[in-house]
Amino acid sequence: MAAAKSPPTPPRTTPEPPRAWTRSGKLPLWQLLPWLIAVPYFICGFTDLGLVSTHFIPLAEGKGFASDIIAWAIGIDALANVAGNLLAGHLADKMRLTLLLGTMYVIRAFGIIVLFMAQDPTLLIAFAVINGSVEASTIAPTAALVGQVYGPGRMGTVFGLVSSAHQFGAAAGAFLIGAMFTRSGDYGGALLLSIGLLLSAGLLTYLLQAAVSRRERVAVSAVRTAE
Repeated sequence: MAAAKSPPTPPRTTPEPPRAWTRSGKLPLWQLLPWLIAVPYFICGFTDLGLVSTHFIPLAEGKGFASDIIAWAIGIDALANVAGNLLAGHLADKMRLTLLLGTMYVIRAFGIIVLFMAQDPTLLIAFAVINGSVEASTIAPTAALVGQVYGPGRMGTVFGLVSSAHQFGAAAGAFLIGAMFTRSGDYGGALLLSIGLLLSAGLLTYLLQAAVSRRERVAVSAVRTAE
């Protein structure tokens, strides 16, 4: 009589790193890292939907630009958005995400400086090209960064929270910049505020790399311990 075969040994699996990072699989809402991602994205919403999308037309009219020049600037901004999104998606697969995102925020700050200085159509169109190329292109690397840190099992929920910060920033920007204009009669203060915020967003995003690296070391340590 042949000896009964022992059941096959199931393959050993290692824990998914993002679960180790988020402590017992709980959503990392109150940990520091999500806020380091969400705060720059709040500023992103403040300055793109809050400032440019809501106030660009009256701002440009206040500088004395004709309606056809403003329309050209808006169209070029939209066209640059398409190119910027395609390029950002490609670069997100090639570059360090924090470096890419931080650089985008700094470039946007430069674009607002150009808008602040714009007194002729050339500078207004230059702003449209600069701003459009990096305005919506922050979406792809931000989503990729969330996926890198929290893994596919948490990406949807965490990116949803981060995206909420963007929309809160948009609402805050539209309201606050409108209030500043009502009080002062021009957009100079709002533009300077936006420049400072975007530079701060760039700095925070560069500093985010240290937190991401720490997460990665914790994940690798957890996997090695499980083995």
